[in-house]
Amino acid sequence: MPANKGLEVKVENPATLDPKKWVDRHADYLFKYAIMRIHDQDLVKDLVQETFLAGLNGLIGFAGKSTERTWLTAILKYKIIDIYRRESSGLASINEIEHEAAIQDDFFETANGHWKNEYLHKPFEQVQDPLHDKEFNKDFYKAGIRTQISFGELFGLPIIPTTEFVD
Repeated sequence: MPANKGLEVKVENPATLDPKKWVDRHADYLFKYAIMRIHDQDLVKDLVQETFLAGLNGLIGFAGKSTERTWLTAILKYKIIDIYRRESSGLASINEIEHEAAIQDDFFETANGHWKNEYLHKPFEQVQDPLHDKEFNKDFYKAGIRTQISFGELFGLPIIPTTEFVD
């Protein structure tokens, strides 16, 4: 007599799962679940797709003890945990390191680490004070008239009381 006879669990046939309808039934829910935990839409979209792929690969392992949504959410939850672990480990992926190195090479000389000449800051042009520029004043005045706002209101200046103060 087998020892686990009393522990029999009804196993749902994986054929009763309908992976063709997973996207319609569960994609929005899984996306919302993940976006609340990871605030990167592109990464979340990838995680939801990976969840569906993992679900397809694990169809035979689905024991039927939960609903499809609960099962897929559990898969997604573990994928999110993996993201947290990877980010908290402090280890950057090789792709991230190579990308940062490429950016550095674009802007800096590899020999001495100084800025490349094309990226050096350029001195500011000598610009006439815009308040003394007639064209600026004309446009500025037109903008004030068009919006029916006085210059004081345009700058948010408080109205100065005209009451005289006695010492």
